[in-house]
Amino acid sequence: MTHTQPIRSERLIQISPETLVELIKGISVCPFASGNSGAIGFSTGFAILSPGARLPYHIHPCSESITTIKGQLEVAVEGRTYHLSPFDSIHVPSSTAHTVASLGKDEQTVVLTAFASGEISRTLVPDEFTRVDRKNLLPGSDDPESLTRFMDAAEYELYPKTVFKNLFSNRPGSAGICGGYARLVPGSSLPCHTVSYDETTTIVKGQTTYIVAGRRYSLRKDATIFVPEGIPRQLVNEGSEMAELIWVYAGEKPERTTIDSRICAES
Repeated sequence: MTHTQPIRSERLIQISPETLVELIKGISVCPFASGNSGAIGFSTGFAILSPGARLPYHIHPCSESITTIKGQLEVAVEGRTYHLSPFDSIHVPSSTAHTVASLGKDEQTVVLTAFASGEISRTLVPDEFTRVDRKNLLPGSDDPESLTRFMDAAEYELYPKTVFKNLFSNRPGSAGICGGYARLVPGSSLPCHTVSYDETTTIVKGQTTYIVAGRRYSLRKDATIFVPEGIPRQLVNEGSEMAELIWVYAGEKPERTTIDSRICAES
């Protein structure tokens, strides 16, 4: 008997009360991509923390990256405690104990999580660590975690009128996933291209048009699109304001191959 692989295609997710699942009291999650939705090698999603909410110390069997989108976040790794502002990103290796908490008093804290596995599991561990306040500092050279401060991350123009910053990749020391920030001025675009990994793109400001093999999607703030590896795609800012986004790949470093624009336009 011949077994055929299921056809994988893009999927659009807009955060809403219907897409939120309560993880524990005060913390809800909105999954973007995982093995359950057909993603290979990674899982991504939003976590929304109510003011003062805390997720207890736990470990994962895979690497995780945590990027603050809104508000102020506290992340402690084996007692080493950091404060993260918007677009700061911390990577925690597998089997490394950590906890997260919202520092907001009046507003929610929103974070984007990325795991180097299609299956997410967590095991609670005792909080037996001595607290060391690092606040706005960086990890030491012997610490397993890596932290990218958005304000200090190097900017580069990957394509005309676009600004990129790598937030977590093999350069900061992540394993199995990579991701970063991009800013597109009105009228700019990423060319038609393919990616050698599954990908999610989350809009954090403005609005963009995402073209996937001829299919056009209008993405507004808090929308995410999942696109499997190898499918032609193009991102265009057709609006009148700046667009900002966070991209995540199921691989350790960015790899994009530019192709003929007519391929993206074909249905």
